[in-house]
Amino acid sequence: MLKVFSLLLCYSVGLTVHTAAQDLPITSWNQSTRDKPLVLYLSGDGGINRFSTDLCENIHDNGFEVYALNSRNYFYSRKTPDET
Repeated sequence: MLKVFSLLLCYSVGLTVHTAAQDLPITSWNQSTRDKPLVLYLSGDGGINRFSTDLCENIHDNGFEVYALNSRNYFYSRKTPDET
């Protein structure tokens, strides 16, 4: 939860994320103008799939800048049966 809050705070305030950008599983659809709010989309446990891509593209086509976090890659960590 702290990771999500930190990510949201950094993007909403416009701060630089201290983690290397290539380490974050984020896909973006950028707008050249910033007259509409930024949209941060968090995928489900299936990750960024065709539905997520279509949804983000549709939102972007309506003039919004969209950043999509692939929750599956960001939050997943392999566990043994004893750890679950």
